[in-house]
Amino acid sequence: MKPMFGPKRFGFGVSPRGWRGWGLTLVVVAAGIAGPRFLSGSWLTWAEVALVGAYLVVVCLTYSRDV
Repeated sequence: MKPMFGPKRFGFGVSPRGWRGWGLTLVVVAAGIAGPRFLSGSWLTWAEVALVGAYLVVVCLTYSRDV
């Protein structure tokens, strides 16, 4: 399985690699934008925290420096 995320070419941080990394990033951004439409109050806060946490776990598990 190819890595979904790797180091940025310039600067610090992580960048999507390939269509799976970009697809996951797009889904997370779309969910973050659509969240306030469907949730409110503390549910929105916890949903956003869970979304970012799950995204970071996937980034950590699919990161490779050898890209």
